[in-house]
Amino acid sequence: MDTNVSRYTLKSLRAETNPQRLLQNFLEYLDGFSTDVQDIIAKFDLEHLAEKMNDVNRLAMIIEKFTDDRINLSIKPILDKDGN
Repeated sequence: MDTNVSRYTLKSLRAETNPQRLLQNFLEYLDGFSTDVQDIIAKFDLEHLAEKMNDVNRLAMIIEKFTDDRINLSIKPILDKDGN
């Protein structure tokens, strides 16, 4: 079974301020995924999409949104202090 191995996480990538290094590190992050995930990355053409987002200064913004603590991307609901 393949495992996902990368020296980067989305949160660590968030700290990169140089757009070219961000793209390079993000592509390395994608390369760290298992063979099965690599198939999905290829089918969605994520590397090319990341390059296009970086060209228009949006890659960092997307990474920031995906790592925002206020956004719940899990299957478990998060409740506020009022239980909503």
